[in-house]
Amino acid sequence: MTKLGLISDSHGAAIRLAQFTDIATHEKFDAVLCCGDGVSDYRSLSKKLSMPVYFVAGNCDYQADVPWELQFDWEGVHCLIVHGHLFASIRYDLTALSYRADEVNAQVVFYGHTHIPKVDLVGKTMFINPGALKDGRYAVIEIENGAIRPKLMEL
Repeated sequence: MTKLGLISDSHGAAIRLAQFTDIATHEKFDAVLCCGDGVSDYRSLSKKLSMPVYFVAGNCDYQADVPWELQFDWEGVHCLIVHGHLFASIRYDLTALSYRADEVNAQVVFYGHTHIPKVDLVGKTMFINPGALKDGRYAVIEIENGAIRPKLMEL
């Protein structure tokens, strides 16, 4: 089983980042995924944690030298990480983002931007937004034998 910590939109909230760091250490995540708007926070996080930290740039990450999206496979599940701001209708529906998920054959998409925690299923693709870490929101994702189990959490 793979256990992932998922955060987004930290926006410099140092206390929330410290709280999440303690959780990540205690939970012994296999990795932490960060969906943008806090690249400097995520770089700091990657120095404090013993597990890998993967992150993408968001609309508030000016001149960040990190990618807009990442793709990877865990336990046979193809994953896509984005911030979400490049998909025009993201605040209202997942249509544009679902087209991108289809293009790359993603089975799960991790995204942020809206600050609203939610889990949706569009076709066969699961979309998970942990909400904003600055508001105390994050998610835990368990992947086992192709099954994806998301849990939306609060600090």
